[in-house]
Amino acid sequence: MKISDSGMGSHVLPGDFRIKTNRDVYGAMGMTEHPEALIIRPPSEWRSLLVRITRGCNWNRCRFCGIYPAMGQPDFSCRTLAEIRHDIDLLIR
Repeated sequence: MKISDSGMGSHVLPGDFRIKTNRDVYGAMGMTEHPEALIIRPPSEWRSLLVRITRGCNWNRCRFCGIYPAMGQPDFSCRTLAEIRHDIDLLIR
C-alpha cells in the first residue's frame, strides 16, 4: 500500500488529493487515495486504525510548549463531518 495523503511517502505533498491537485501524476505512479490520518501503527495495534477528527491543540497557550509553532501549525482545526465520513468510507472498502 502506498501512502498518498499523509505526507509520509517519498513522492507526496500533504493534502494533494484533498485539494484535487496532481491526481494525474499520482495516478500514473499507481497511487490511490487514502485517508489523511493514515499513520504507521505499532505491531501490537495492527487491528486498529485512526481517523483524524482534529489537528493541533485547542489551548495552544502553554509557554513551555513550542511543538505546534515549530511545526508551522499553531492553529487548532476540526474536520467536517463529511470529511470524517469520507475517510471512514475509504477505510471500509
